[in-house]
Amino acid sequence: MIDLLEAMYKSDSLGDILSNVVDGGSTSLLNFEVETSTPPEAMQLRTDLLTESPWLSDTVMKSAIEKEEVLNNVMIRDVLVANPQSAKRIEVLEALDQRNIPIPDSLMADIMEGENILGQKEVMERNLLWWNQQYGFTLKTLTGLYSLRYRIFVLGHGNVRLGNYNSCFNTLYLLSILFTTGRTH
Repeated sequence: MIDLLEAMYKSDSLGDILSNVVDGGSTSLLNFEVETSTPPEAMQLRTDLLTESPWLSDTVMKSAIEKEEVLNNVMIRDVLVANPQSAKRIEVLEALDQRNIPIPDSLMADIMEGENILGQKEVMERNLLWWNQQYGFTLKTLTGLYSLRYRIFVLGHGNVRLGNYNSCFNTLYLLSILFTTGRTH
């Protein structure tokens, strides 16, 4: 069984890393940069988006796709190819279909190659999901073991559920209070 603290640490660490790398740490700022860009800033915007790749959010990719007057089809292709998760996101593909100047089939084929590629962002998101699941499973297992081993009563009102499965500290806090106050049997 995976150690509860290890699972919690890995989950928190991966969540922090993702928060710091997706869209350079601020989706709202990068999205604002995309939405307020003008045609003379096209090359700089393309460079900025490629710099943050492969960590772009769907929000920023969709905003970039919608900025047709700034980012032409080739620029959009470059950004989306650098973010292979784009080929798997329905909202992103729908935004591509809404462009006034359709993306040529050859550029679309380049983008769709991302369907067969597992990008860095996706790998980290999957790792985060796995560690979150391990944390929940381990906490549930430990809580079950404690509840089988100890019948916990509070003020004679029956068996108490041992905290919220989403919070290890709530469970441990409840156990410590019950054990120190002698309210266990």
